[in-house]
Amino acid sequence: MKKQLISIALLFAAFLSPTLLAQTKTAPQQPIATNTASQTIPPATRQPEVTTREVFDAAKTLYEASKQNIEHTERMLKNIGYVALFIFGVLAFFIGKNFRSVMVPFKKKLAEEERTRTANLATQLATVDKEIKEHKAKFEKIIRGDMDAAARICLGMTMIDLGETINPSANEHYLSAGIEHFDKALEVAAEDFSMRGLALAYKAYAIKRQGNFESALDTIKLAISQSEKAGRISATYLFNAACYASLSQKKTIALAYLSQSIQADASNLNEAIENKDTDLQFICNSTEFKNLVKTPDLQ
Repeated sequence: MKKQLISIALLFAAFLSPTLLAQTKTAPQQPIATNTASQTIPPATRQPEVTTREVFDAAKTLYEASKQNIEHTERMLKNIGYVALFIFGVLAFFIGKNFRSVMVPFKKKLAEEERTRTANLATQLATVDKEIKEHKAKFEKIIRGDMDAAARICLGMTMIDLGETINPSANEHYLSAGIEHFDKALEVAAEDFSMRGLALAYKAYAIKRQGNFESALDTIKLAISQSEKAGRISATYLFNAACYASLSQKKTIALAYLSQSIQADASNLNEAIENKDTDLQFICNSTEFKNLVKTPDLQ
């Protein structure tokens, strides 16, 4: 950079120095006499010659001035650099301090969240482990064949659902398996009238699905009897009895059970309307059914 500035200064001095030196060394003109008679003509003037030494001195002067400017600029830039470095250091110190003040609580929060997630995961694992043990115990009871009545009923219901949804072609097999589980539930629940009524009600439904409507009606009657012993006659059992009686074409019995079911639970009125084209089709055109559906006796 210095060499380039020196070259430019020398070229600039080479062009400008002759003119400047000529102007400074021109001989002064002689004054003109006021007497017109004795006017004299001044001698002819000429430009002085510029020597090489003068050009060199001018260039040296410009070089020294340029050098001083360059050195001044360097000192100024160096001082600016020191100031900038100082400012940067101060900013880095305060930024780092603030960063630490922010990061420390943030790290603590992350650690606390991690501990919470770990604790929740441990709780979930414990819950899953407990459920696995419970299912294992139930499965072992099934294998041993010592299930309680509720488990037998659930297993029988599962068999019916499998026959109706998963494999309709083998529906008869699943219905028979379900009835077998309901019978075993009746054996287990010898004194539990509520559980016996439930097992009989599902057994009646399975028999109805087999197409034996009269046998289904007889079974649901037993379920109603058991629920009565338990202290409360089920409105659902009464409605099912009305359906099975209608399918067996026993009009009077069907209407009697339907009336009792509506008296026990008014929602069975809607059930009757919804099933009038299926299970209750045999009695839906009778005057008694129409009067019962139109103005049911809920007293």
